[in-house]
Amino acid sequence: MCRRQTLTPLSPAERSVAEQHYRLVEWYVRHRGLPVDEYLDVAVFGYLLAVKRWFARPDLYRYEFAGLLMHAEHLEAVHGVCLLYTSDAADE
Repeated sequence: MCRRQTLTPLSPAERSVAEQHYRLVEWYVRHRGLPVDEYLDVAVFGYLLAVKRWFARPDLYRYEFAGLLMHAEHLEAVHGVCLLYTSDAADE
């Protein structure tokens, strides 16, 4: 089951980590065999939520942020959020 989450502005530290590892979003989309032009903008929201989750959970600090993303079967698994995308929804 999916749950809705609101993305709040990133703190300076969150922004720094997000900028440092942004290239992993494109890698993830390509690795999953998805068209980059259709899914990159969708995947980035999950990525930003993963950044926020990593900062909110100090128990995860023992792991490098990039390592958590690289070992996740799905980017969504890192933060427990489902990303739903349809072209019809994008038009609304």
